[in-house]
Amino acid sequence: MNILEYQNDVLTILNNSFAKNHLSHAYIFEGEKGSGLKEVAIFLAQKLLCLDNHSACGVCENCKRVSNGTHTNVILIEPIQNNIRKDQINSLIKEGHMTSLTDKSRIFIINGAEKMNRAAANSLLKFLEEPTPNNYLILLTENSNMLLETITSRAQLIRFKPINKEQLANTLHDEGIEKDVSYILSELFGSYEAAKESLKEGTIINSYDMFKKIINAMISKKDIYIEYYLNKKLLNSLNAHVWFLEILTLFKREQIRYIEKRTCRHFKELLDNLEFDSTIVNQITEQIEKINHAIEEINLKINSDLIYAGLFQSL
Repeated sequence: MNILEYQNDVLTILNNSFAKNHLSHAYIFEGEKGSGLKEVAIFLAQKLLCLDNHSACGVCENCKRVSNGTHTNVILIEPIQNNIRKDQINSLIKEGHMTSLTDKSRIFIINGAEKMNRAAANSLLKFLEEPTPNNYLILLTENSNMLLETITSRAQLIRFKPINKEQLANTLHDEGIEKDVSYILSELFGSYEAAKESLKEGTIINSYDMFKKIINAMISKKDIYIEYYLNKKLLNSLNAHVWFLEILTLFKREQIRYIEKRTCRHFKELLDNLEFDSTIVNQITEQIEKINHAIEEINLKINSDLIYAGLFQSL
């Protein structure tokens, strides 16, 4: 799925504004994870800097440098440990006041803008109050309500349409990816690019393998904690643990659909082999809550063996 084509309405707004020379000096791109916020920001940067009549051609020297993150006129700020600090914004402001080496537009992109601390947000406000010609600021956020009102009032808000996860899952499945894995990728990552990158990195497959081992141990009436312990090398990172637990949550939600005889599209082979009755929906709901609690504990870096020892007793 081409995310730029999917967000064509947003591109139309930006292209029309560019054609009329009415681009805002500051934008807020708001959308859920995987909806293409950064991709569209890169597109706008390419359009502003493209050597082929500002077409965002993707093949000229400037477009390639924007795409691979080496163009000096495009500054990208990412959260550090889930936080954007004042010194990062001050660095952006310093860059904004410098003269461009190429005498072209300068584009400043802040990813996860809602993660700015108060000091960082106040510093950014000063930058917005005194816009410099040919400088463009793009704030990427999942929730614009978490930004200072004084910031949102000085920027044009563009909302991105949500990703069609079913369409994404079908696209991945059509490329030969296992049906259940395609579903998991669409739910956990929300974008084609992020899903493919996760497959290339491999951790998500390890998490999925651990999930299957645990469910098959349930089917065979084995001790699932022992099964985890024998294979825990599969979960060799924080992400691997979180994804394993999130896959388990997806399975439990599908299990409820299965019990209630609603349309069940995923994990059907595993569910067909599990033994349970129609009276345990409330129990499964409680299990989902415990899995979510386990995710919180994993993120707090509590000993994973202890977490699973308690969790698996309730499954």
